Amino acid sequence: MLELTVVTGKKEGGGGASSIQCLMLNSINDTVWAMKMKIAHKVHKAWDVIETNVVDKYKNDMAIALLFQSISETLVLQIRELDTAKKVNNGVRGEIGPREIEKDENGFFEYVSQMEEFSLGVRLREQDVFAKVLTTQRPFHMWRKIDMFNPIEFGIPKYELEIMCRHVVDRSQGGLVEINISNFGTDYLLNYVADSLRGLRLAMCTQITNDGVAKAVVKLPLLEDLDVSYCGFSRESLRVVGQSCPNLKTLKLNGSPAIKFFYCEPNNIAIAIAESMHELRNLQLFRNRLNNTGLNAILDGCPHLEHLDLCRCFNIKLVGVLKKRFSERIRVLRRPYDSTADFPFEVTNYPFDCSDDDDFNEPYGWLRQ
Repeated sequence: MLELTVVTGKKEGGGGASSIQCLMLNSINDTVWAMKMKIAHKVHKAWDVIETNVVDKYKNDMAIALLFQSISETLVLQIRELDTAKKVNNGVRGEIGPREIEKDENGFFEYVSQMEEFSLGVRLREQDVFAKVLTTQRPFHMWRKIDMFNPIEFGIPKYELEIMCRHVVDRSQGGLVEINISNFGTDYLLNYVADSLRGLRLAMCTQITNDGVAKAVVKLPLLEDLDVSYCGFSRESLRVVGQSCPNLKTLKLNGSPAIKFFYCEPNNIAIAIAESMHELRNLQLFRNRLNNTGLNAILDGCPHLEHLDLCRCFNIKLVGVLKKRFSERIRVLRRPYDSTADFPFEVTNYPFDCSDDDDFNEPYGWLRQ
């Protein structure tokens, strides 16, 4: 997130300038992003150049500046030649293409062949033309990043996504370094894409098995960033991940009460991490049942750890020696009761599934603490 200072001057009666938070656009927050950006433009008195055809150079530049601060560098490069805020806003949201390209195979090919990143959410808006491009034999420049996260609202059958994903991977010409196949990945697809990756996102891939992930990670010695949230892999599988990926620096292992490993020994996952992932810098353990014993093991086994997310980990008691260790070691810490407002997936409060305390086993009993 970026903090933007409002340009309306000081408040009446004194005080400094106000500030608002500008949400970064990604593949799953398009609607919320549009709502927040509308407010940001109104605060900066620049919304009318987007909503209407008003001509005002200052407002146009202000509106474009706000939009550019809320999108990725890749997307900025794709829309850099659009000259009005209205065109830029529409381009970002997929209502027109970069450089107002023609909706034909040649025009779209020129566009996609220059991208370094493939994003499913954007491409679906030109799906018919894109399907033609994928079936051509014309060579593509490298797609280094592929984001095919499959939100429910897309309504695409998983087998169709798998076919599309294999085509996109083939067209990357061996230059792929990061891929997101969350919510539709399978053992077969994981094995298909696993080759020299540095970033891999498998969130909510319930069809990927322990054997599948163990066979794939042996081909990923360069992997640095892994997201296996809502998957439920075993302690043994995670140990194989750590042993096969010695450069792993970021692990997201966020969980749900429905995932089976939350009902096994509470520190199994923590011990697997401590024993095999010694280069971790960033660890996210949302809704995990580990307790202070498991947490101490992680601190011992991961000496470079700097960022740790323990939201909804209600067995953790940050007191005494453990609290001191955190103050000395961890730069960014999210505690069990910290806000989950920016969590990328739906958060349902089931604290009684994540704690061994009697008070927490009663539904919502934790609210009285």
